[in-house]
Amino acid sequence: MTFLSPNGLSWHRVMMQNTALGQQDPRRVIGMDELLGTGNFADPKKQVAFDPLVLEQCTKMGMATLVQTIEMAAPQDSFVTAVQEAEETFLQFAGRLTASVERQVDDPTARTLLLKHLVRSKCNAECRKIIEALPGDPSVPQMAEACAKVGTTGCKVAAVAAALQPAWNWPQGGQ
Repeated sequence: MTFLSPNGLSWHRVMMQNTALGQQDPRRVIGMDELLGTGNFADPKKQVAFDPLVLEQCTKMGMATLVQTIEMAAPQDSFVTAVQEAEETFLQFAGRLTASVERQVDDPTARTLLLKHLVRSKCNAECRKIIEALPGDPSVPQMAEACAKVGTTGCKVAAVAAALQPAWNWPQGGQ
């Protein structure tokens, strides 16, 4: 059974990384039983004697495992099939897509690049136009800020004004 930490590392891998720590680091000598609170270390009285660094590492890994267990029980949408719904704001869509990518892709760099690509390609047509008009290579937060006003009254007025602009430039009345 493999439990994962927030960084996608198994408990065993963390234990192996601990062995590479400096001689003075108390985490260097802890094993799997200490990390998991099993075997000789299932007794809370023995766990209380752990160094604070060891306790902190055990707590973080335990909480990460709990969060992952909760996430595994939740319905999982594949990021491959995610698209921005008609009545969904860009921010809601980006949040849903981010959660899906984070659940399914372990590498942080790959997550960032994939999310940036998916947000651009899976958003609705209105947001896509706004994103394509942004200069350079915008980040997901920059895209979200630019698309924040989509669907608001101000955005609709601006769209109507832009559509009517050619008509306003025509000669008026008897001119």
